[in-house]
Order: sequence, then structure tokens, then C-alpha cells
Amino acid sequence: MSKHLVTILNDDTKLSVEDGKNLLAAIQEAQKALDAPCGGKGQCGKCKALVNGEEVLACQTEVTCDMLVKLPEKANNTI
Repeated sequence: MSKHLVTILNDDTKLSVEDGKNLLAAIQEAQKALDAPCGGKGQCGKCKALVNGEEVLACQTEVTCDMLVKLPEKANNTI
């Protein structure tokens, strides 16, 4: 399976993520805090992030290419 480079611009964290993996899961596995009180079901809209300049819900986004991700300022803290 191929991997893609996901760069979290807030702190220049670089992640190697398998093709098709959920972006929210990849961010959480990297110990980054991103609010998702609905558990990634796409209902609350709290896991918004900028991906390659476009606002998306991380829980509804699959990693299918290299991505530049900007998390909301309140999500900058690591877990």
C-alpha cells in the first residue's frame, strides 16, 4: 500500500500516512488534539481543518495524496 506525506503546518509535523486512511485518525495517532466530540461521524462539524487550502472535516477526509494541513489554533496542543 502506498503512503503519502501529511504535513501539519502549525508545527511542521510530518506524517507518513497510508493511502485511504482517515485524516482524523492520522492526526490523533500523531498525538495532535483536534476536537471531534461526535466520534468522527461527521455530525458535529468540530474537526474542521484546512487541507491544501480547502476547509474540510478531518473525520470525513481520506488521505489520498500528499497534504498540507492547518489545524485550528485551539487544536495546536498535543495530547
